[in-house]
Amino acid sequence: MATSNGNNPSFPNPIYQQVKDWAARQEAIEEEIKAPAPLNDVERAFLEQLLKLSSSPLPLPSPSAVQDNTKDYVSLLFQYRQAKPNGNRICFVEDMHAIQNALGNPQWTCAVKLSETSVIEPSINSFPAARFGLDATGSCPPFAKKKDAKQYAAMCAMAWLAKNDLLPPHLRNSVVPQETIPVIQGQPAKRPTEGNGGVLPPPPKRKANDDSLPATQRISMLCHKMGLRPPSYKLTPAHDGTNCIYNGYVDFAEDEDTYDLPEDVGKVTGVMGKDTAKHDMAEQLLPHILKMYRERSEDYESHMASLRS
Repeated sequence: MATSNGNNPSFPNPIYQQVKDWAARQEAIEEEIKAPAPLNDVERAFLEQLLKLSSSPLPLPSPSAVQDNTKDYVSLLFQYRQAKPNGNRICFVEDMHAIQNALGNPQWTCAVKLSETSVIEPSINSFPAARFGLDATGSCPPFAKKKDAKQYAAMCAMAWLAKNDLLPPHLRNSVVPQETIPVIQGQPAKRPTEGNGGVLPPPPKRKANDDSLPATQRISMLCHKMGLRPPSYKLTPAHDGTNCIYNGYVDFAEDEDTYDLPEDVGKVTGVMGKDTAKHDMAEQLLPHILKMYRERSEDYESHMASLRS
């Protein structure tokens, strides 16, 4: 029996239901032709990358990594904020641990907050956090040196940023090898031949988590991957007779309910220049679109895992 919103109560997530319907159609085709159902390039790449994602998790931080690693994670975290200045200022808070070490000397912990965690579930108050640095009892490991505790907090925050595809390219490789962050994408199409009949090399692959791309382009790529129409950016002059300062909002047209975003996301007021206003709107929107994409990918991965079992 359907609920008031039209969803089957057995599948409260409509995206999951759509994936189940697609799998059912594929199974029906296989039953009819007695062979594997055909897949297009996008479907095949999507499934392959989901399997790779499930078998290649990002490494999580551990206390020993601080002493064994020569990387300065505190500097890397500040470099991230310089590249992403829209977030709140990064602030570390040191604290003395309740238990002294075997020699009776004090031990230290440190925490750091990121404003980005407020738009990605589960919300995280500070790092270290569950699955990102806290031990099995939910406690932060202590360190003999304050600087090691600070490095550990920064390392945990950087691991979370990498896990959520928020790091710029020049920092991503400093935290985790590029091959352990799979990206779902289609196969490049063959280009036409020229002159001597040789096939031109395919164009360079561009990925939705490539921070060298504008946020507007990344949003467009992610929306197409999810089968949604990209939003449009509506601008109006902030003052009568002024054509250089703009207010703006993001318009999802009839897909607004599908995106289901906070009301104030994508709104700007009094921004100088159309390009800057669109950029600011897209930067606000991008974390939410990335979250939607991850959730849909996880639903699909869960479904494929249930089929394999």
